[in-house]
Amino acid sequence: ALYGWLMSMQSAVWTPQQLNTSAEATFIGTLGVQVSELDVLIFGQYVGAKSRYYFQDLFETMEARLVTPKPTRLLIGFDSLPASAKASSTRLFGKYKRWVVQYAREQHYRMRAFQQTAVLFRNHWAHQAGVTLMLLQHAHAEYLLLTELDNVFLKVLDIPAVLSDVDYLNTMVTPTTREDLIRVVKFNVQPIALEQGPVAGPGLCLFGKELRGRTLTFTRTPSFQGTTHLATREYYDNVVVPQLL
Repeated sequence: ALYGWLMSMQSAVWTPQQLNTSAEATFIGTLGVQVSELDVLIFGQYVGAKSRYYFQDLFETMEARLVTPKPTRLLIGFDSLPASAKASSTRLFGKYKRWVVQYAREQHYRMRAFQQTAVLFRNHWAHQAGVTLMLLQHAHAEYLLLTELDNVFLKVLDIPAVLSDVDYLNTMVTPTTREDLIRVVKFNVQPIALEQGPVAGPGLCLFGKELRGRTLTFTRTPSFQGTTHLATREYYDNVVVPQLL
C-alpha cells in the first residue's frame, strides 16, 4: 500500500524542472529563537473557482477543530500550472495567488495560532510529489502533520494528545517489539470496521494489533495513504523521500 501510494505521487519520469523546488515564497510572522515542535504541511492545487472556498474552509476548520502544540508553523504549498495551461487559466491563477497571500496574512494575525505561516507556489509543475519536496525543504520540525487543501476535520484533532500517547507507547518498544514503533498516525476519513464479515457493518476493515496509550488506542495497519496523517520528519527523510527520487 505504501509503495502504491508513493508511485501514484511520482511522475512517470522526473525532469530537471520538476526536481527544481524553487518557489514564490511568502513568510508571515517570525520564527523566533525556538524551533517549532510541529509543522503543518498543506498540499494545494488550483482548481478554478472552488479554490477560494477550499482555502477559506481550511482556516475555518483549523480554528474550530485543530489543537496544536506551541510553537507550530503552517506551510501551504501549491503546484504550478502545467505548461499546457490556457492563458486564461494562468491569469486567473495569478489573481488567486495574490488573494491567497492576502487572506493567509489576515488569518495569521487574526487567529494567532501559528508561530509562522508560509505560502509557497512552485515555479515548475511537478504533481503532489513535487509539492511534497518543496514543503519538506522549508519544514524543520520533528513532527509533520500533512493534509490536503480540500480535506476538513470533522472532529477535534488534538495533536498534543496524539503526540503524548505516541511518545508514551514508543518508550515501551524493545528490540523484540520494533514493529510496534509508531512513526505514522493516519486519521480515518471513512467509517472503520474492526471485524470481518457482513456483521461488521460498513467501512474499511482493519486487522492489526491494537496499541493502547493513556487516552487513545492505535490500530496497526500496513496501509499508508496521502490523506491527513502525522509523521516524524525522520520517517519522511528515510522512507518517503528516497521513494520519490
